[in-house]
Amino acid sequence: MRLYTLGCSFTNYAWPTWSDILGLEYETYENWGYPGLGNRAIAERVCNLHALETLTPSDTVIIQWTSHLRHDWHTNDQRHTGQQGVGWKTSGSIFNYINEEIYDEKWIRTFFDEHSYMMHTLNSILLTKQFLESLGVNYYMTSMGYIHKMNSDYPSNDGHGEIVTNDIDIWKQIPTLKIYKDKIFDCNRWLPPVGSFAWTHQDSPYKFVNKQGKTTVDRHPTMQQHSDYVNEIIKPALGLSQNVHPKAQNWIDTVYRIYNTTHGNFDYFVDSINKELDGWGNFYRGF
Repeated sequence: MRLYTLGCSFTNYAWPTWSDILGLEYETYENWGYPGLGNRAIAERVCNLHALETLTPSDTVIIQWTSHLRHDWHTNDQRHTGQQGVGWKTSGSIFNYINEEIYDEKWIRTFFDEHSYMMHTLNSILLTKQFLESLGVNYYMTSMGYIHKMNSDYPSNDGHGEIVTNDIDIWKQIPTLKIYKDKIFDCNRWLPPVGSFAWTHQDSPYKFVNKQGKTTVDRHPTMQQHSDYVNEIIKPALGLSQNVHPKAQNWIDTVYRIYNTTHGNFDYFVDSINKELDGWGNFYRGF
C-alpha cells in the first residue's frame, strides 16, 4: 500500500504532522507537502507525483489545500542552492511582511484580484479532483480552513490565536463562483479542515519567544492535535484502526518533553526534534 500526501506547512513542518503519523500505517509513504506552498503549486505537484510514480487505484492520495492568498512561481536557476534555489518559490500569503519586497504595492495593484485568486484555487481543486478520479486513485481532500470561508475562520492576528468571528461565505460574497460548488464538493472525499480542527482543540497551541522577547502563538497544529486529527477524522474515513501507533505515541511524548525544556526557543526546539526523533525526517520531494 502506498500513501502520498500533499499540502503546505500543515502537512510538512518542523515536527511530525497528521501526514507523518498516518504514514506509519503504510508500507510506502511519501510526504510531498512543503511550507508556504499555494494551491497552484500543490495541484501541479500532484501531476509531478504521477509523472514520477505513476499513481494507480491501489494508491491513497490525501491533499491538504491552503489559502487562496498565495502566489506560486517556479525556477530551475542552478546558481542557487537549498530553499532559494531550484523549485517552487513561495512564502505564504502575498500580504505576509516577509514578501513585501517581492509583492509591493504596484505588483498587488497590477496583478492581484481576490475574486480571480479564488477562481484560481477552485480551478486547481476541480482539475486535481477530476484528474485523480480519472486515474481511479483512492483520494481524499482537506484544507487549512473551510475554503468557502475565504480565510475568515483563520486565527486572528492579535497574537492570542483567537478565532476570527466575521463569517464570510464565498458563495454569497462572489455568487459567480457558485458554479464550482457542486462540482467540487459533491462527493464524500472531503475531510474537515486540519486547521479548523486544531484551532478549536482543547490542547493549547505551541508558543515561542521571538528575538524581540515577545511571546508568539504558532498556529500550526501541535503533535497532539495532529494525532487526534488522524485518529478522529482520517482513520475512520479510511477504515483504519483508531489505535495510536506506538511510534506516533513516542513522537508525541518526545516532542512534548522537548517543548517543555526548550523554554520557548523555536530554533532550539526544532533542532532538538531533528536530533532526537526516531524514524522521522522532513525534506522536499519532487522538483
